[in-house]
Amino acid sequence: MRVLPCGHSAHLFCLDSWLKQNNRTKRCPLCQTKAETKFLESCGQCEGGQVEFEYTGKISEVFFVFGRSLGSASASALAAINPENLRGVIFESSFGNIKRMMSLVSGRFPEINLELLNPFSNDTYLAQIKKPCLVIHGERDQIIPFSEGKYVFEAIPESVDKEFIGIPSATHNNISSFEGQYFSPIKKFIEKYGK
Repeated sequence: MRVLPCGHSAHLFCLDSWLKQNNRTKRCPLCQTKAETKFLESCGQCEGGQVEFEYTGKISEVFFVFGRSLGSASASALAAINPENLRGVIFESSFGNIKRMMSLVSGRFPEINLELLNPFSNDTYLAQIKKPCLVIHGERDQIIPFSEGKYVFEAIPESVDKEFIGIPSATHNNISSFEGQYFSPIKKFIEKYGK
């Protein structure tokens, strides 16, 4: 994980790529606080692009979970635990069901034990989430269809305060370039629930 000066963190590769490709001003993707690369610190837990997370119940500060694309599975798994200090969950370009996504990518579903896929599928966890959720998806997403974002939103219980933002011209990899439509809802969500 890489931790920014504002306290937000993300996977090393994802955050570094985002800062280099989509963010000329070097700002945190969540709160827009200036995040100069020279101030970034690594927690040293990333190896080979994989991060293992075990919730110990010892998080003392309030936090948000942000899951993008395949990372949405990790976000939903953590959110389903409903840690006390978790203030909200943000899903960006997320998928609902891993079996459906594998079928879309390969054209057919490979023969595999479906039980093995459950830990990697958002629909395993979404119904257990009790914290506020923001779901953002590009309507022209060519990798994870817009319908998957809607599926995620609908699978979150009605009792949860939730919002869906569809960005009409956004694709999977340019969604954050629609700054007003993308960052404004994230900022409002964090301001509303971050107290």
